[in-house]
Amino acid sequence: MIYFDGQCVVFWTTTGPFGSLGNFFPSPITAKGKLWPTAEHLYQASKLRLPDVQERIRQSRTAKEAKAIAYAHKGEWREDWDEVKEWVMMQILTMKYHQSPIFRKELAASGTLPIVERSSYDSWWGAKRISGGYSGENRLGLLLTTLRDQSRRDQSR
Repeated sequence: MIYFDGQCVVFWTTTGPFGSLGNFFPSPITAKGKLWPTAEHLYQASKLRLPDVQERIRQSRTAKEAKAIAYAHKGEWREDWDEVKEWVMMQILTMKYHQSPIFRKELAASGTLPIVERSSYDSWWGAKRISGGYSGENRLGLLLTTLRDQSRRDQSR
């Protein structure tokens, strides 16, 4: 998909505008009876069914380190990962929505525009910068937009 400048809400870094929408943003999530430092920690651990590796991921110092641990065990990922990864991501975003006031606030502040995760390397979860906008599948942005719109509908009932 193509997203044009001025017609979408873009986030790129955890410290920039709408930074809390990113999975690396330090917003702890309680799930599976444990506290996960970021959504990325929980997402990476969800790729595996190995409790010891999941715990190493949970205890890793940064989201980048959590991702590296998961990728070091790529051959051991769940067989159904490609089929369930978007569903897993939506579950994690929903938990983050219910547990993080800043995430809820920034998600609501995105208005009605499409949300885009700017990425230099991942045009599936995000979108790469092109002249006049962004190009990519932007799956994370689409899930965030869906969550925002769904929460608005739920609040208006």
